[in-house]
Amino acid sequence: MTSTYPRLHSTGALFASGLAAALLLLGPGAAAAQTDTSGGPAPVDPCQLVTASEASALAGANFDTGTYSDNGSTCIYGAQTVNVFMITAAQATDADTAQADWAQDEAKVQSVSGSSVPAGITVNFNVNDVNDLAGADRAATGQMSLAGQGHAISGSAFYLLKGATFVGFSDLQVGTGAPSSDAMESQAATVLSRLP
Repeated sequence: MTSTYPRLHSTGALFASGLAAALLLLGPGAAAAQTDTSGGPAPVDPCQLVTASEASALAGANFDTGTYSDNGSTCIYGAQTVNVFMITAAQATDADTAQADWAQDEAKVQSVSGSSVPAGITVNFNVNDVNDLAGADRAATGQMSLAGQGHAISGSAFYLLKGATFVGFSDLQVGTGAPSSDAMESQAATVLSRLP
């Protein structure tokens, strides 16, 4: 899956925001986020899974209506700002394919290394399985921080799989105010209640 966040800050943070977005998006289920158009389950509206008011509360922002990208599979709140909240909802052709995609992406996450980060940039990225989310077949939470070039960027993400449906949502912002893993897991329970 190729995806990018809108520019978060001026040139000093452009590299940092791109690296942070790449790390944050490289979460479990990214391959499953290829929307199926060949007779699989009906698409899910990502802006209905996390509303503007819920995203605002999580991110400490005041988001208006979300904008769609990736043929409607992604909803973005706060595009072109220093606090971006994004939800991706996608369907695999079946639950077995979704499980296989999740396993492949989980292996990619475990191989992420800061070895290619330029001198002066510090990156911390952790993804952990969540085993107690009722209704989810698989779930994981991610936290990220990046510091360097006079800027700090923080990110928080949650990924879940229910049957053939993958949902990932994340907040990436300049500063250190990204939502906690507990807050993201609480929102994930709400998201699950909205899935078919």
